[in-house]
Amino acid sequence: MRAQWNYRETSWPVLRNLTTTVLDLQRPHTFLGQTTANVGHTLSRLAHCQQTTRRAQSLHAYLIYCMARAAVEHPAVLTYRHRRRLITFDSADVGTALNKRLPDGSRLPVVTILREANSRSAAQIQHEFRLATRSDLTDDPALRARRRLAPWPGWLRKWVLRRALTNPFRLRELYGNIQITSLQQSGTPTPLWAFPANFGTVAFAAGAVSPGFVPGPTGQPVLTQLLPLAGAMDHDVLDGMAAVGFTRRFVELIETAAGLDDNYVDQTLALSRERSR
Repeated sequence: MRAQWNYRETSWPVLRNLTTTVLDLQRPHTFLGQTTANVGHTLSRLAHCQQTTRRAQSLHAYLIYCMARAAVEHPAVLTYRHRRRLITFDSADVGTALNKRLPDGSRLPVVTILREANSRSAAQIQHEFRLATRSDLTDDPALRARRRLAPWPGWLRKWVLRRALTNPFRLRELYGNIQITSLQQSGTPTPLWAFPANFGTVAFAAGAVSPGFVPGPTGQPVLTQLLPLAGAMDHDVLDGMAAVGFTRRFVELIETAAGLDDNYVDQTLALSRERSR
């Protein structure tokens, strides 16, 4: 019967070995939560900046900027257990997945890390993110280290990654010390929620922006654009109140379009001129 079915075969992408192994090593004591951010004002600011600078503006990149700022204000989310100690980092290396096309035409998520993102402006984050999406990232040390593991036998790959992911310093080198992924697609009419894999202390997933109503100044419903956000957090080191404080600040920064001011436009133009030299 199988011979009568129409189907096609392709080779298993070796790099997906890393994905399956990391998923096997997720934090066992993870709690999940979800919220929504009103991004109507933020999208308007990004659109204005794009029109003014004639440079594409990514909501994904802007979320990285907001996450890094919120994280350093709530360092519990940058805290890891290491043997009998708690290690709290004072800066945020944000790991995020980009959908990259491989030489054979297939696509795979490739993790890139924006190092010390909290010390950079929103324009600098946008600029680095844009470069990462356009490059093949072959010179990235973390990517090279991860790819070396991909063809190894499963038992050895899992042993090495288990040691790496339970060591906060090695984890930060390979995947960052806080993670966010984006599932946004333009033109999606309905909200999309997705809970991220969690192999660190905190990870977030941004769903698809969709229209929705929120209360206006006098209580009347106002149509705006809503961004679903879902988080996964390691309860071994992070409790509910700390998680709520971080999430509230993260959403506040997003909704107020923090950093998307006139200086953002000037910096974007300056970075573009520097890049074109």
